[in-house]
Amino acid sequence: MTMNTALGRDNAVYMTPVFAAAEYDLTAGAGSDNSEQTCATINRLTAFDNVRHANAVATLAATATLAATKTLIVTGIWEHSPDNSTWAEIGTDTTMLTLTGEAGGSTETGAAVLGINLAEADQYVRFKHLPDLSATGTDTAKVTVQYQFTAATEI
Repeated sequence: MTMNTALGRDNAVYMTPVFAAAEYDLTAGAGSDNSEQTCATINRLTAFDNVRHANAVATLAATATLAATKTLIVTGIWEHSPDNSTWAEIGTDTTMLTLTGEAGGSTETGAAVLGINLAEADQYVRFKHLPDLSATGTDTAKVTVQYQFTAATEI
């Protein structure tokens, strides 16, 4: 058996990546700041044919241009629904990422994950995040989210 992986291990075969959201741009104090963003809805019964996953992870990445001591804070939460209409939160809003500007201002980057156990989740799942810039004017940020579904079982 030939593996085309570094160090002979391929953990990627255990993950199913799924598009969650296009990159989101925000400017401090503008309409895009401190506005909750809803990512793609996944129908767990049809999205993966005859494969079901036991876990999902939302991977959030951000870059922000921040004034000294100003922050970008991003909270996130998973939701589920039996009918793609009535949604319930899974857990509570979680602070996933905090970026802080250095003296004189700086560009900061970071990434974070928030996972869920799908064993008791309804048919539809989605992730929501709330990016909030603490400055009142010039700070900007870009936030993106991807899903990783893991622990696949074929039915």
